[in-house]
Amino acid sequence: MTAVSAGCLAAMLGDTEKTIGWQGWMVEWLLFLGLLRAVRLIWLFRLLIDVSDHDGTNVARNEPVRIIDPEN
Repeated sequence: MTAVSAGCLAAMLGDTEKTIGWQGWMVEWLLFLGLLRAVRLIWLFRLLIDVSDHDGTNVARNEPVRIIDPEN
């Protein structure tokens, strides 16, 4: 996301003409890459939330923790 932000800032700084040149294409690609990254993060967070929910709801199957005293 830092590269996307820095690229968009560089395109804004370099935009001095009245027509859209290579900066416009660069910004489109950077926005596309930022969108892909956001979708990937949402997918990963969804997986983590599903695993967390699964661990919390399957209490009946979990065995209680037994502490064994090594001295006995």
